[in-house]
Amino acid sequence: MKNHLILFVVPFLIILFSCDKFMTGMAENQYMSDIYMPLNVGDIRQMVWVEDSSTVLWTITGKALRKDGIPVYCMEWKTGTSFTETYYYLNKDGYFLATELDTTRITSIDPKINPFGEQRLAKLRPTDGEQFLHTPGDSDITYWITQREEPVQTLCGLFEDVYSFTLVVSLEQSWLLQTYYARGYGYLGTSGFFSDSLDYMVTFIKVGDVTKGSLWPEKDFGEFSNHMTKKKMYDYLLNGYRMTNKMDANKD
Repeated sequence: MKNHLILFVVPFLIILFSCDKFMTGMAENQYMSDIYMPLNVGDIRQMVWVEDSSTVLWTITGKALRKDGIPVYCMEWKTGTSFTETYYYLNKDGYFLATELDTTRITSIDPKINPFGEQRLAKLRPTDGEQFLHTPGDSDITYWITQREEPVQTLCGLFEDVYSFTLVVSLEQSWLLQTYYARGYGYLGTSGFFSDSLDYMVTFIKVGDVTKGSLWPEKDFGEFSNHMTKKKMYDYLLNGYRMTNKMDANKD
């Protein structure tokens, strides 16, 4: 199966609580070596575009409550040296999910099925050959297919217990891209856009009290870099629903 990676985003957000403050009554997720995307306040993950060494730093800065009262993690994305955005994630029902804080305004998603636009990004405990829907209730139907991988070498080091998640537009397996997750460490990177190699990968991971790799100097994307279109697709898939063309359509 071909290799690929991904990212996610979120649209019109109603922030009910500050992401910089610890929410009382929310127990911290402990570092768990048996799941493939642990989430803890203080976790850090630096990603690098192999093409030009430009960087994206992910930091879980705190927690917030979704409009329905469910606690979610606030992840700040620092792109290059200055530009930052915050996205929202949680582990629920066996999945690592991207979500919105308020009910979704994206017309392609049925609000009765998926009111907060949850995107399933990975299984927390995957098994080889599983298939699952990426975004329940979305008229744009895509699936993930899981595959047990051989050890994966990244700029952060070697990871031996790895699953890939290949995004396909149908179960006939017309693939789009592929993400990689390691047990106990989480997201490693993405390959895709019709490429067989990892073109966006991790250089440093801090999960709980465990660290691996090293931080690279922050670097901005090149103004005319040919991976800007890739970044938009990765953001769409890995950060929730902030795809420009969909959001612009909803404003009209």
